[in-house]
Amino acid sequence: MATRNFAPGITARVHKKFAASFRVHPREPLVVFSALLVLLALALLLATRFGTVGIDLPQIVAIILKRSSGIDLNIAWSATDEAIIWQLRFPRVLGAAMVGAGLAGAGVIFQGLLRNPMADPYLLGTSGGAALAATLAFLIPLQFGIVNYALVPAAAFTGALAAVLFVYRLARIGARTPILTLLLAGFAASSLMAALMSFLMLVNRNTLERVVLWTMGGVSASGWDLLSIVAPLMAVCLLLAYAMGNDLNAFLLGEEQAAALGINVERKKFLLLIVGAL
Repeated sequence: MATRNFAPGITARVHKKFAASFRVHPREPLVVFSALLVLLALALLLATRFGTVGIDLPQIVAIILKRSSGIDLNIAWSATDEAIIWQLRFPRVLGAAMVGAGLAGAGVIFQGLLRNPMADPYLLGTSGGAALAATLAFLIPLQFGIVNYALVPAAAFTGALAAVLFVYRLARIGARTPILTLLLAGFAASSLMAALMSFLMLVNRNTLERVVLWTMGGVSASGWDLLSIVAPLMAVCLLLAYAMGNDLNAFLLGEEQAAALGINVERKKFLLLIVGAL
């Protein structure tokens, strides 16, 4: 009888330890999140103010509110100032904020999943797959407006997903995908894709500069078209990551402990990898 009750006793203690480790006051996350939203809004406004043409902060606020929600603050501004703020600066600032949100979300997912504070998408080949697919997109001679405009981002997303699926399949041992083999497979896949990308750049010298500039990164969104594509995808992925926050907390205790808490480890691991890649 004592032997039969041993495992449930351990599971109960793990549950208590897990609950005690992550117990917070119900209002605490809301307060922190609200404060961070206020700081983000201030940062967006201050970043929009910087530029070769000086525009007062009240005018910036009035322009953004008028164009986004129709609220009129009875503050006058010129058509040139409105074009600078709404068509140039504000989209780029929002693009930078989305980049930060994406990097933060991916970092949390990979660090929690791999239980390593230094983990990033490069470890699992996500960034390598995106860069390789984007390089291939640069080599495709398309000149069809919106098709050519969205081809590179779409290829990057597809390449990131394909790389994650390839690494996950490569690291799978039977019905499990151990973290150690996942890391080794990711490192090997990253090296292979980096070599392939370098080869493509060398044999196609005319696209070398474009690929290098793209892989270096930047905030090149000069309008709302690209943001309208990226923002919904980013919002969905961040909501999914937030919904799986408890699963990430459980993974921090180890896969065996997470399984003892009733989590389908392999299924959640696969879903977290997909969301992190996107």
